[in-house]
Amino acid sequence: MSTGSGLIETLWAGFATIHRRPALLFIPVAVNFLLWLGPRITAQPVATAAGEAVARWMATVANDPALVSQAEQARLAGEELPQRISALGDANLVSLVGFGGWTVPGLVVINQDLGQAVIALGGMPLVGAVLGLGLIGLFLGALFYQLAAQAVRGEPWQLGAALRGTPCFVGRMLGWLGMLVTTSIVVGLPVVIISSLLTLISPTLGLAIILLVWALGLVAGWWLFFHTSAMFVSDLGPLRALLASIEVVARYRAASLLFVLVVWLLSAGWAVVWASIDGWPAGTLLSILGQTYLGCGLVLATMIFYRDRRATLAPPVRANTPPATPTEEQRGW
Repeated sequence: MSTGSGLIETLWAGFATIHRRPALLFIPVAVNFLLWLGPRITAQPVATAAGEAVARWMATVANDPALVSQAEQARLAGEELPQRISALGDANLVSLVGFGGWTVPGLVVINQDLGQAVIALGGMPLVGAVLGLGLIGLFLGALFYQLAAQAVRGEPWQLGAALRGTPCFVGRMLGWLGMLVTTSIVVGLPVVIISSLLTLISPTLGLAIILLVWALGLVAGWWLFFHTSAMFVSDLGPLRALLASIEVVARYRAASLLFVLVVWLLSAGWAVVWASIDGWPAGTLLSILGQTYLGCGLVLATMIFYRDRRATLAPPVRANTPPATPTEEQRGW
């Protein structure tokens, strides 16, 4: 793959990598089948209690003499809001393993009820389950991305090396999550307060601030899009991976923007297709296989895009370069 590879060539190279390494599909497929056929873990007791507490509070608000003119709106809100909160308790917490597709790509939102066992948790058991599922997701994600990076670098399959490197990469992923959460609190909280105050003064101005923040978030997502690829392909820590992603986008603005838009559109468009056939077992099976293939292919294509463009910039920034190994082409794979 040359450094001048176009969009189509890069996407094709990602899916061609799956054809050479079909074992990369194992982790996403296994997690999808767990979400489909495995037991469901829910926070129903907590959600039910929260919904009842909100219902009581809304009933108090609706009876406030100062809000007589808005009594009907308060009554409707008091009926609808608690129901929505209680409905959150039906969510399958096992999906936390995928972190929204960040750790394990290619996951499908499965709404099919096959009568699986439901484990409703509350209190400390719920906290433990959330933390445990999150750590499992980080472990599986670190393992998958290391194996994918091996393929992108042209290295042979090295499951043992990936397992040994997983704790280090889990730490890096936790560091990146910490950076995102801290930034969201430091930047997001003042923005929420300011936009709320402005909405009281002028709803139009408040809406404009919200749209501006949303647009800035999209831009940030574009510039940080290759962060995970930099972390695993170049073996970088969270901060250096962030800088590497920014360098690639800064040098290849148009190409990176087009690539990111295509990836986002493919992901969003096919998600609609999978959702439309998810109501019956054969459709769910097809959506699992299709989404896994698509998600993994796009991850590999993203890594290849980063690898090729990064090679045209400064010398390779991979922190821990292993001894040279034959590429797949040299080995005849």
